[in-house]
Amino acid sequence: MTTSDQFLEDNKANYEDLYQNDKLFVQYPMDHVVRFHAYYLQYHMPTGKILDYGCGSGNNSSFYLQRGYDVHGVDVAEGSLEQIKENLNMYGLPPEKIDKFKIIPPDESALPYENGYFDMILSNQVLYYHATEARIRARCKELARVLRPGGLVFLTMMGAQNYYFTHHTKRIHDKETCEVILEDT
Repeated sequence: MTTSDQFLEDNKANYEDLYQNDKLFVQYPMDHVVRFHAYYLQYHMPTGKILDYGCGSGNNSSFYLQRGYDVHGVDVAEGSLEQIKENLNMYGLPPEKIDKFKIIPPDESALPYENGYFDMILSNQVLYYHATEARIRARCKELARVLRPGGLVFLTMMGAQNYYFTHHTKRIHDKETCEVILEDT
């Protein structure tokens, strides 16, 4: 197993633990997702199919489902499905919507969707878990495959000047890799 494969497996195990122990149950959509909808999406794409790549607890997915979008989600941690169900229930969304959320292996190269299936792809703080530039590029190519021509992409990633990096990191290994250390969390 390569180092980047091990990184993906370790990340999956970490999230499984967090979801199984309810340490990472996010109920509300991220503020930048809400702002994107309020200032742009509701005017330029008021309906459509959205892929929430790395959907986690379904907090962002639930936000878009409430607004009438056809939302599908993928994540690597099986424990996320229970939290997605909780979020759907909390917002009074039909439980059968859970059928549109899938668990995929962390190293899966192909997403289980047809070419051009989605109108928008949302990926909030996920792509850097692929650990290498080659894997990130391959994942972006696969995301582009399932996005319709002219579709929208809303991706977020932490940059080097992010608060977590500037205040809570320790450089490890090759000095290009950071370990984020958050006390008392």
